[in-house]
Amino acid sequence: VHRTYPYNGGSEYNVKLISENLANIGYDVSVLTDVLNGDYGNVKVISDRNVIFTDVYDWIIVHGNDMPVQDFVLNNITNIKSKVLYWMIKPSDSQSAINGFKYATTVGWGTSYDYDYVIKYDCVNKAKYIRYASDIENSKGCKFEKQFKYFCSSGGFSYHKGFDELAIIFTELNLKDTKLILTGYLGDCPTYNNNNIICLSINSRYEYLNILAN
Repeated sequence: VHRTYPYNGGSEYNVKLISENLANIGYDVSVLTDVLNGDYGNVKVISDRNVIFTDVYDWIIVHGNDMPVQDFVLNNITNIKSKVLYWMIKPSDSQSAINGFKYATTVGWGTSYDYDYVIKYDCVNKAKYIRYASDIENSKGCKFEKQFKYFCSSGGFSYHKGFDELAIIFTELNLKDTKLILTGYLGDCPTYNNNNIICLSINSRYEYLNILAN
C-alpha cells in the first residue's frame, strides 16, 4: 500500500484493520510501503520491495493500483512465487491494473462499479467479493432518525472524491425523506444549498456514526 497507519485516510485505516486482524489470528503480517512510521502491534511495516521476490508468503495483498508500491508489485506479478490478491480500490484501465486482472490469483471487488471491471477483463471465475474493513467497536450504539433514509459518503474533502458531483445529483433527484451525509478529513468542508445535505469535517470516517448517535 502507498501509506498506512498512523497516517489518516481510507486506505490507511483499511490496511490497518485488515493487517491487525490477520496478525491477531496468528499470521505473520508485513505491510510494504514507501512511507515508514514504525510497526504497530504485531504488524511489521517494511520498505524493502525485494521481499516479494525473495520471500514466499501465504498471500500478497495488493491494495489498489496506480500508486508506486502497488504498481511495482503488479508490474512484476509474473515474477512473484506467492499467491497474489489484487484488491480493487479504484477501478482503472492502467497497465498495472490490467496486470492485476490478468495475472493475480484472486481479484477482490466491493462495489457494482468494481464488478463491471471484473466482467470487462473476463476474470469472474477468480473474483471474490471483499467488503471494506469497518471498525465495529467504534460504530456501535448509533441511532438514525427512523423517518429518514440516509446516504453516507466518507473520505477526504478533495476534488477527486467527487463530493460536489454527488451533491448535485442528490439535489436533482430530490428524494423524499432522504439525507446525504458527507464526511471528510482533508480540505475545507463544503457547503451546499440543501438542508438535506449534511457535511461533517472529522478525523475518522467512522466518527460520523457516533456524532449522529448524539
